Amino acid sequence: MLIALLPYPLMTYLNCVQGRRYEKVYIVLGVWTAINFVIVVFLQITNIRDFFETMTSSHLIIIALIFTMAITIIRDVMKGYVKAYREVAIGFVAIMVAGVFEIALTYIVSARLNGISLCIGLVVLLIAAALKTIRDTFNIEKEKQIAIAASASKAQFLANMSHEIRTPINTVIGMNEMILRENENEEIDEYAHNIKSASQMLLSLINDVLDFSKIEAGKLQIVEKEYYLADMLNDIVLSTQMRMQQKPLQFKVCVDENMPTQLRGDDLRIRQIMNNLLSNAVKYTEQGSVSFTAKGEQDENGYVLVLSVEDTGIGIKQEDMKNLFSSFERLELNKNRYIEGTGLGLNITERLVSIMDGKIDVESEYGKGSCFTVHIPQQIVSDEPMGPLEDGRRKTLKEDETKKTVYIPDKKILVVDDTKMNLAVVKALLKRTGAQLDTASGGMECFELTKQTQYDLILMDHMMPEPDGVQTLHLIKEDEDNLNKETPIVILTANAIAGMREQYLQEGFVDYLSKPIEVDRLEEVLEKFLK
Repeated sequence: MLIALLPYPLMTYLNCVQGRRYEKVYIVLGVWTAINFVIVVFLQITNIRDFFETMTSSHLIIIALIFTMAITIIRDVMKGYVKAYREVAIGFVAIMVAGVFEIALTYIVSARLNGISLCIGLVVLLIAAALKTIRDTFNIEKEKQIAIAASASKAQFLANMSHEIRTPINTVIGMNEMILRENENEEIDEYAHNIKSASQMLLSLINDVLDFSKIEAGKLQIVEKEYYLADMLNDIVLSTQMRMQQKPLQFKVCVDENMPTQLRGDDLRIRQIMNNLLSNAVKYTEQGSVSFTAKGEQDENGYVLVLSVEDTGIGIKQEDMKNLFSSFERLELNKNRYIEGTGLGLNITERLVSIMDGKIDVESEYGKGSCFTVHIPQQIVSDEPMGPLEDGRRKTLKEDETKKTVYIPDKKILVVDDTKMNLAVVKALLKRTGAQLDTASGGMECFELTKQTQYDLILMDHMMPEPDGVQTLHLIKEDEDNLNKETPIVILTANAIAGMREQYLQEGFVDYLSKPIEVDRLEEVLEKFLK
């Protein structure tokens, strides 16, 4: 019975290591083996023939298998495929020789010697298979190290890209902010707003790539906090209205007035999700309308925020739905090649929704439009009804609108950056604070100034010629006689990849400001450390 079934494990293994290139031939041999086994077992059970008397048919199948294996291995040698399983090929040559010798012994000498040569061949094949496994394991480990190195290179590339691109954008946005603040010419004001819009679009493309990198690395964090729902919804509506200014589209907003006033969750990520969906709706809709609907639902897990975006745009083909959330995927590229974007927006949106334990549904009819609906669990902080959207903003809104710029004429601030334009941007942004400003164009100049003057705050760039910002921080903190040993130092950097904030805080910086500098965020830092 073993002899009759022997072809099966040999065929299965060889077929596997050969990449199933000759599977049809092995199937034929397998069927022949099965038929032969059924027949010889039937003859044995019915006492018509003994197994030994029917062994010839089994030997013929083994000879056919040996011939097939020899042909396939020779063919693979000629085509270079055998490199992938060279040890096993040697083992099969040994088993083939042993098989031929075994069959010959059966008809020449006593049956007591049956199986010896075959066992020797199987041992050789087993050793060969073990050697191949060891080699495969070594190759897998080698590929793993290559993948780790590639991942590190990718992270370094993203860090460099983030810094190199964000640095000039910081200058453009910062200087343009000064034009918007100080200009009184309406025509120039319009130019400045166009520059701001284009700069923000470029920045959003960079952020898409960086967010995708964070998600891929598993380092994107959801930061939950209490927020006013009306604030978030109003910001989403206003940003969409700005996008629609150049298109003859109707923007429909339907918000449930009975939603809670205050929730707890990551409102920044929810804004990002809705901005992505609304931005796509505007981009892919040339006429008709874009609708934004917001409501809430109670389920067994608590409160769920339900936000929908519906448009009358180009829609999505059914065959393209499976690729809708794929990274770097642009559907109907020839038709939509003039529409800006990285192809990452929907992929990031779907992943953000998933990270927040939500779900996203899509309904679309090609040529008529699409509807995206997200369900995101949130916690209720205040269940007082929000009321009409335009009246539902928090009571402190007027205070925020009339809040004056932080005025700190008695405070000394040192700004450190090796790029003159960046220094000019920070100086311009801080001009209205009245603070006493000093600047340094490098780490050593900064270190010398800190030994001579006591500052209330230091804004330190990272990527500078040696010593860089981190090294300069340590020089100041380790100098026992330094006047600024206890001065709060804030890192000011274009490095915005995953985990950088945590790394900077571990180094000893008290806070993190990313470029391009957000005026509100800068004033938050001033409030935090100087008021």
